[in-house]
Amino acid sequence: MIALPSRSLLLAALSLLSLQLSAEESKPAKPSDLMLLPLSALPEYEAKIDHARLIGDASRKVTKQGKNIYQKVCFNCHGDLTQPGSIPNSLRFGQGEFQHGNDPHTMYQTITRGWRSMTPQVQLTPIEKYAVIHFIRDSYLKKHNKSQYFKVTDSYLKSLPEGSDLGPLPVSNDPWSVMNYGPFLNGTFEIDSKSHRDAPKPKGADVDYVPAGANIAYKAIATRLDQGTGGIAKGKNWAAFEHDTLRVAGAWSGQGFIDWQSINFNGRHVARPRTIGEPLFETADGPGWANPATGKFDDLRFEGLDGRRFGPLPKNWAHFKGIYKNGQQLVLSYSVGDAQILEQHQLNGSNGFARQLNIGKSTKDLTLRLANEGTPASVLGHSSVKIHSNNDGFVCATIPAASTPVNLAFSIGDASAPPDPVDLKLLTHGGPAQWPQIVESKLKRGSQAGAFQWDEFTIPKDNPWKSRMRTTGVDFSADGNSAIVCCWDGDVWQVDGITDAKASTVKWKRIASGLYQPLGIKLVNGDIFVSCRDQIVRLNDLNGDGETDFYENFNSDHQVTEHFHEFAMGLQSDQANNLYYAKSGRHARPPLVA
Repeated sequence: MIALPSRSLLLAALSLLSLQLSAEESKPAKPSDLMLLPLSALPEYEAKIDHARLIGDASRKVTKQGKNIYQKVCFNCHGDLTQPGSIPNSLRFGQGEFQHGNDPHTMYQTITRGWRSMTPQVQLTPIEKYAVIHFIRDSYLKKHNKSQYFKVTDSYLKSLPEGSDLGPLPVSNDPWSVMNYGPFLNGTFEIDSKSHRDAPKPKGADVDYVPAGANIAYKAIATRLDQGTGGIAKGKNWAAFEHDTLRVAGAWSGQGFIDWQSINFNGRHVARPRTIGEPLFETADGPGWANPATGKFDDLRFEGLDGRRFGPLPKNWAHFKGIYKNGQQLVLSYSVGDAQILEQHQLNGSNGFARQLNIGKSTKDLTLRLANEGTPASVLGHSSVKIHSNNDGFVCATIPAASTPVNLAFSIGDASAPPDPVDLKLLTHGGPAQWPQIVESKLKRGSQAGAFQWDEFTIPKDNPWKSRMRTTGVDFSADGNSAIVCCWDGDVWQVDGITDAKASTVKWKRIASGLYQPLGIKLVNGDIFVSCRDQIVRLNDLNGDGETDFYENFNSDHQVTEHFHEFAMGLQSDQANNLYYAKSGRHARPPLVA
């Protein structure tokens, strides 16, 4: 078996412990019974912590550190002085009453071991836990909730468990921004601009308030336009294509890809990643292509409770098929009506944007939205293609059915001339391997008594792509010699040699990257299916080099909003090869979508 990271292992244990607590609810509960993690599940250093020293260090620097942690980890559930958190029974520190204990050491135990519905924050070090405790005490209890403020005395400090260790130092680097995700990254991204960033939040707005007009691409494929090493995070120019609506949500350039404010990046709750820099152009939310049957853009997507539209367009109108990857070049594949379309995004000049389209035969005229109204656009490839405004706030282009099939190139966002159209089919057969390196990790064979045996092998976090390797799902090849493992940050790895009785190591090969929070994986008749937050993806190796060349959209019917807690978890199949997964809700918030 694969040994999961400590956080995954501990969280997996919580459900079992919660079941045990539920079964014993009729018994009088001692405080220790309501703590979710037993002492035996804690890291060894927890028994050696110098609590008195950490409690005594309430400097401004420590409190500031605690404020940052509170905003990332605690704010969503507990709220602040102006608004409640998203979970109704979570304590509002500025006015509520502690159930477990309000002294610093008991607060530490609550954070470390959990309490009732409060899950253990196993990702925090002791220094970080006491930093956030100091912030809560100084900013909420001492000033606004004095009855809950515990006065620390010398006698109290002497009563604490003795220790001489401060635990591991907090990690100060930003692993989410240095990871090489490859040339694309799927996710939910807001195409941001200075006007959006400076817009004030209405008084009394919900914790997860979304301003009107926010340009959020819910199922975005963000691509790096400029060439270079390091993947999408190291680029200077980007574009985002939303595969629910088949629109280019925007293109932008700057010193930084996104702000990394997200639960799967820097751990921030109630946040969505926003682009950095100023957009070259934007296309507001809505269908990217007119319905060929009507010639209109009337939005037929699922309507959420707040009136916004989510999910894909009807398949007979528009259907996203997947991403071809050829080296660092990407080609998007989809259909509009009966026309098969390939699309590629390119850097045009120093920071311009070009949209290459190979459009197959269509029985209907086709109209697509290029950008918001007022954006410069031009086309090269066929004289009958007209760029115009439909008086609906967009710059559009219409391709007569008689002109198809046709290869076109659009320049959008500046006055640069479009590049020559290209034949994108040449890039749909597989390209050179991008990750030829094999990474080895140690293997520890099981020696447990009895019939049940398990092996443990180390996860290679020290790898050439700085992949964080937060494993989430695993399945095994038919011969049992290989494991296929997906990771929360978008990677899929093949692990070979797990049944070799003489081996002391196993070999890891990266076979896919850039997926949107994959949390489940399943092999069906040799095909690899991965459940992601935006879709179920089938990984296709077209040229036999062991790497994914076509990321096929097997199914993307469900809706995605910008909320941080809509995980799509697990993947299982039945005897008929039907696939199943569980979709999480919005963290105690009212559901917007099915």
